[in-house]
Amino acid sequence: MSSSLKRLFAHSGVYAMGTALSTAVLFFLLPLFTRILSPEAFGMYETLAPVLGILSMVSTLGFTSALLKTHERDAHTPTERKELIGTTLLVVLPLTTILTAGLYFFRSQLAEWLLDDASLSHLIAIVLGTNWLLVLYQVGLAVLRTKERSRFYATLTVIRALFLLGFNLVALLVFHLGLEAVLGVQLLVNAILDILLLRTLLRESSFRFSIPLFKRLTAFGLAVFPAQIAMWFMDLSDRFFLKGALSFDEVGYYSLAYRIGTVVNILLIVPFQLAWPTYSYSIADSKVAQKKYAHSLSLFVSGGLFLALALSLYASGLIRLLGTEAYQSAVVIVPFVATGYVLYGAHFILTTGIHLKNKSRWYPLFIVIPALLNIALNAVFVPRYGILAAATTTLVSFVLVSVLTYIVTQRMYPVSYLWRQLVTSIAVFCVVLMLGWWVVHLEAIPRTASVETFAWEFLTPLPFLLIYGLALLKTLNIPLRTLPERVKTLLSRM
Repeated sequence: MSSSLKRLFAHSGVYAMGTALSTAVLFFLLPLFTRILSPEAFGMYETLAPVLGILSMVSTLGFTSALLKTHERDAHTPTERKELIGTTLLVVLPLTTILTAGLYFFRSQLAEWLLDDASLSHLIAIVLGTNWLLVLYQVGLAVLRTKERSRFYATLTVIRALFLLGFNLVALLVFHLGLEAVLGVQLLVNAILDILLLRTLLRESSFRFSIPLFKRLTAFGLAVFPAQIAMWFMDLSDRFFLKGALSFDEVGYYSLAYRIGTVVNILLIVPFQLAWPTYSYSIADSKVAQKKYAHSLSLFVSGGLFLALALSLYASGLIRLLGTEAYQSAVVIVPFVATGYVLYGAHFILTTGIHLKNKSRWYPLFIVIPALLNIALNAVFVPRYGILAAATTTLVSFVLVSVLTYIVTQRMYPVSYLWRQLVTSIAVFCVVLMLGWWVVHLEAIPRTASVETFAWEFLTPLPFLLIYGLALLKTLNIPLRTLPERVKTLLSRM
């Protein structure tokens, strides 16, 4: 493995460790929420969380993503890079302030639309305040990524998770507060993290507005912005269709199972995506760049499907740990969501070519078209088939994202991907998943909160994971005897 590829996976590993630790901490919040909050309150929380997501997207206009590319390819001196970060802050923060103030005056109408109760407008106000603080936090994290300060990045994510867990434990268990406190804790923790990032932002920014750099930020940011909004609709709009067709309770059941599926996104896609832009741009001029891109895709998909298999086979046990028995009704959606995220994550590698060729304007099509399909499918099928339809449309949409990305990008920047490895990995995954799912969910096994049930649900998947793992090593031509040394080498570089 080349030194540059090792650098990619070393930084990805640090991001992954930080994300994994923070995710592990935050997962303790799920049983707290599902047992202390009512399913209706948890459903409301899961309805407001996507609102915070889209607010932060609109506030940043894609500038946090554009900062990474512009920092590597357009800002060549320390002075230019400080001006770049300063320009980003001088655009994003005023825009966020205007958006927050404007929406605050319509908080009652938003509460009626989102929560079916205008008297809950104070919850909207908390979300708006949290968004302002979250945007500053996201810019700070983007700056850390540009400097490849992966350890500080990972440390902050863990600190954030610990604060969220600690404050929520106090609010819910000691003071017996409710949804308002959960949202208030998010606002408080984001404020603390902004203070911790303030020194970095002041040191790395000149707070000077550069028109040439602003144009470069806008060119890339506005190109990815429609895709970010479309991705939001594709990923989270199903909650609103479920709320309209069913109830906040069903949204709560669906959201817990969906979160288990999105562990793929948290543990694999997010850390890989954080390291990939810097790595892919840094080797772009290498003669073996395309070969490395192809190899990276095979490793990503194979590893992602292994994680998706584990989540799918352990889904029932995880839901039993994180929620009550009522949440088991949504266990069937986990394989659809987890697999969908793996295939969605692959498109970040596939799309490298259009960015290298400065054809980023094509990127929104890869997300917007599947998003429109997702909305249409949700509108038609969710009212009839409920949560299974919502999960299936997510998988279909994510598959279309990667297919469109591959078709268009290959015309601009052809890469000879390792199709034999990819097809074999996917085929074996499907077979092992179907067999493993059938065995784990045998109707003869009682589904109660007992030691026997937990033992069955947590031991039975192991042989299937072992089979798939060995098949992957064979497919990727990785000798089993060299695996410990490869892992040791990778960890030593983190």
